[in-house]
Amino acid sequence: AEGTAVKLGGPNFAHPVANVTGILTSPRNVTSKLFEISAEAIPGINRCGLLIDAIVADLQMEKAQEAAKALRLELETEVVTEPEDIEAGLAKLKSKGVQVVVAPSSAMFRGERQRIAGLMSAVGMPAIYDNKILVDVGGLMAYGVDTVKSFERSADLVVRLLRGARVGDVPIEQPNPTFSINLKAAKSIGLKIPPTLIFRADEVIE
Repeated sequence: AEGTAVKLGGPNFAHPVANVTGILTSPRNVTSKLFEISAEAIPGINRCGLLIDAIVADLQMEKAQEAAKALRLELETEVVTEPEDIEAGLAKLKSKGVQVVVAPSSAMFRGERQRIAGLMSAVGMPAIYDNKILVDVGGLMAYGVDTVKSFERSADLVVRLLRGARVGDVPIEQPNPTFSINLKAAKSIGLKIPPTLIFRADEVIE
């Protein structure tokens, strides 16, 4: 996350001051952007759901609350600790009348991506994630860094260091977030995505 990178690498990402470098996978304002896109994708919504892994809850909860408040949205939250909790958490959000679910990424959610996307589709629940791998397996929308490309890029950084590069000369990289929409997923739950939002997407799955 950016806060950790600043603490370890200093404010100058081009020349990190500590013995650390790498790639940011959670840039600033991603959480607020997830809520903004949700509000645009489903005009008139007033209640959002947050489905979140307990592992990342401390990092994401306050950001989500601030983002929802800024958009005047009620926020219902379900924290899950095990993969078995996901289905029950989603059912609780649906019972509370949420109109869209925001699901920040975690190792568990990435591992359960096929299941999560399938559950969202089965209950007809629009959802947005911060990792496009969930869109690739049938999820509706995602806004965030492409972690697959970031992992591939990390290998290049390791090679530079193994070849003798000084850590302070290997910049902390900040990939641009990408926005993905799966129109097949939208159609399956009867959701019509506004054309203006589709036009802004970096990737559209039809």
